[in-house]
Amino acid sequence: MEQGVDTMTKKSSYNELHITVGSVIKFGEDDWRVLDLKNDKALLISEEILETRQYHKEFTDITWEHCSLRKYLNGKFLQSFASADRNRIIETRIKTSNNPLLGALGGKDTKDFIFLLSLDEVKRFFPTDDDRTVIYCGSAHWWWLRSPGQSNARAARVNNLGGVGIYANGAISRAGERIVNNDGGIRPALWIKL
Repeated sequence: MEQGVDTMTKKSSYNELHITVGSVIKFGEDDWRVLDLKNDKALLISEEILETRQYHKEFTDITWEHCSLRKYLNGKFLQSFASADRNRIIETRIKTSNNPLLGALGGKDTKDFIFLLSLDEVKRFFPTDDDRTVIYCGSAHWWWLRSPGQSNARAARVNNLGGVGIYANGAISRAGERIVNNDGGIRPALWIKL
């Protein structure tokens, strides 16, 4: 079997492969959690933080559309997949909403092969703090979301205890965001053909 290609065949449906929401599958060199299934395609997120990087290379107002992390994920990171795996990744229209309480701009919609989850998506797919907590290099670590924080010089994140930038009482916590040129954990998300 070619390196980087898993055991799924083009003719198999995910029901035949026993893939369900919450399953962990091998894709490329890493383990990925299945977040959603639709019409023989799956939304995946890396099971672990794969690396740390800045959301943007300098401290400035920025949106997902123009940040250096988006360019990296859809360039060098995407190219790191074997061609057979890369051909299964689906280009997806990504909407990044404005910050729901403070109005920082989400920016224009994008078309991405690889992306980060938004605030809404992370709360939908990971309903509890424990679900969102990830170990990196031996300890719990925070990871980036694509949504803006209180301003466009800050981006939302999941903190090391699994909390997100907007809490149930509607308050914004500075602990739930970071300035864009901090190094944070990267958990890429992508849609693949099954």
